[in-house]
Amino acid sequence: MDSIIAALLDDAFTNNDALGQRDVTPRIIIDHILVNVDKELNNPANIEPMRNLNHYIEAQIYGDISLKEDAEILVADPSFKGTEVGEFLEKISQQYSIELYWHMGYELSVKDVPSDFRGPSMPSLARRIAPGDIINASIIGQAAKDLSIDPISWSDRGTYKEVVQELKLLWHVLVKYGKPNSIT
Repeated sequence: MDSIIAALLDDAFTNNDALGQRDVTPRIIIDHILVNVDKELNNPANIEPMRNLNHYIEAQIYGDISLKEDAEILVADPSFKGTEVGEFLEKISQQYSIELYWHMGYELSVKDVPSDFRGPSMPSLARRIAPGDIINASIIGQAAKDLSIDPISWSDRGTYKEVVQELKLLWHVLVKYGKPNSIT
């Protein structure tokens, strides 16, 4: 946790922002932590997620992780509700007494996918993967699963690594332009 707090404070000191928030100082971060550290998490289903694509802290964990000992809360995209992934998330949450929250998430109509953000191939990729002309995190995830199972069927779009990158960029498009998810 020390490394994460250090990175937050460094961002605030160096850039005057942190985690996508502008005009953030180290003092503001410290005050925020002191005031909110013991507060219960607000249900993220009622809060529109931030569209932060460029300012975040990546935490890498080296060693074993125990869901029973190391996790208290799991926040998931609502597009996974009712899917195999969603059922798995619910199962492990119950099994390990982890509180499961569904955040608001995003969805985007294929016709609204721009060609001038993250590359001109985004509209055609969205059309390819969207069965109902809507993309969301689950649909992008299903496309990534399909790619890993049958990469040859995606070879018209490039190599495995290139298509994985395209799917990641399409997720960026979803986060930037998507509307709050209508799944409740």
